[in-house]
Amino acid sequence: MPGTAPQTWKEYAGRDSGPDSYQFGDLVRHLIHLFHKPQDASRDAVVDEDDCALLDLKAQRDQLVGHRRRVERMLARDEEAARTLVAQGRKEQAMLALRKRKQHQQLVNDCEGHVAKVDELINNIEVARIQRTTVEALQAGVATLKRIQREIGGVDYVERLLDEHADAAEAMQEISDALAGAGVAADDAEALAELSRLEEAHAAAALSA
Repeated sequence: MPGTAPQTWKEYAGRDSGPDSYQFGDLVRHLIHLFHKPQDASRDAVVDEDDCALLDLKAQRDQLVGHRRRVERMLARDEEAARTLVAQGRKEQAMLALRKRKQHQQLVNDCEGHVAKVDELINNIEVARIQRTTVEALQAGVATLKRIQREIGGVDYVERLLDEHADAAEAMQEISDALAGAGVAADDAEALAELSRLEEAHAAAALSA
């Protein structure tokens, strides 16, 4: 933003210590802070509504499962009663017990269908929430990538640096070739000895400092 001081890597990553320059893991630290820091009140309300809706659906599913189990127990009692009545020769009562059993079986089937629909809805909501989190992470990652690319200077700037590096390397090679043509080879013994002497002198000076 115009008039605003550029953010350091330390601030961007949310580090409490260390230098302001980039440290390994700063991008990951930024993404962690991004998705764990408190969001605005409207976003919190959306998250709360999502959680409550999901909990309500799961509670309804549990109630349906409980109702189905109760009806299944009634179904077993109907079947046992029908067997007992048939053994006693009470045909009409046995027929009534079988009709009740059929009714209870239909209730069980209905409960299973409702539970399957609620389970499907719960799964769809959970998948959608995962997709939303993934999209948000991708959005943050793309924004970070673009910002880093702007800091680098873009493709044109990198290509210009590479060209300048190639030109500098070519110029050094030309100088080396010119010196070789003048009798000073790249591996000239005297030049190598002088280089070694200078390196030793520098090391000694560094130790004594």
